[in-house]
Amino acid sequence: SGRRWYQARGFPRDETRFVVVPNGIDVERFLPQPALAPDPGKTVFGIIGRLNPMKDHATFLDAAARVAQDHPDVRFEVIGDGPPAVLAELQARAKDLPVSWHAARADLENVYPRLSAVVASSAFGEGFSNVLAEAMACGVPVIATDVGDAAVVLGDIGLLCPPRDPEALAAAMRAFLALAPAARAALAERARERVAANFTVPHLLERTAAVLERALHAAPQPAGRAALTAPT
Repeated sequence: SGRRWYQARGFPRDETRFVVVPNGIDVERFLPQPALAPDPGKTVFGIIGRLNPMKDHATFLDAAARVAQDHPDVRFEVIGDGPPAVLAELQARAKDLPVSWHAARADLENVYPRLSAVVASSAFGEGFSNVLAEAMACGVPVIATDVGDAAVVLGDIGLLCPPRDPEALAAAMRAFLALAPAARAALAERARERVAANFTVPHLLERTAAVLERALHAAPQPAGRAALTAPT
C-alpha cells in the first residue's frame, strides 16, 4: 500500500525498481503464552493502537455493541493512548458496554496472549501493521478491516471485512465466536506459522540484503574506477 501511495505521486511504476520489503517480527519475543490466555469459555476482543481517527475506534465500539446484544458474556478491551477529549468521547460512546480501557503498553508480548482475538478496525492510512503480525506471532487470531496491507499479512488466515462498517465487523466477531475451541486453536497455530514462515527478522535482513546487492550490481560504474562488489 505504501508503494501504491508513492507511485500515485510520481515514483517509478516499474516494480523491479520499487521493491517492497515487509517488516520483520521478532518471533522469539512475540510467542504464544498459554498461561496468560483467557479462561476457557471466555472471549475477549481487544483493539490495540493510538486513539486516532485512522484507527476508527468508533467502528470497533459500534460493532461491540451489536455483538454484546447477542453475547452478553463477551468482553472488550481498548489498549492505547490519545487526547483526553477523544478518550472521553469514546468512553461516553461505550458507557453501557463491557469495555476495559488501558493505557499504551511497551510489553505487548504480554498483552496479546491475554486476548482471544485482536481486532483492527482501521479506516485508512495503514501499511504493514505490526500489531496484526505480532498478535499472530503470539498465536492470537486476528479480525481486521481490509485496509493497507492487512490482506497481505493475514493471507487466508483470520477474518477480513470492509472498513467503516460496524455491521460487517460485528459479523466477523460473531463468526469467530461461532468457532469451536478446536477450530480456534487451529487458527491460532496457523497464524503463528504464517508469521514464522514469512515475516521474521531474518526474512527482513535477507530480503533487504538481496535488494541492496541487486542495486549495487545494477548501478553504472564511473569511468576509470574499479567496479564495486557486494560485501560477503
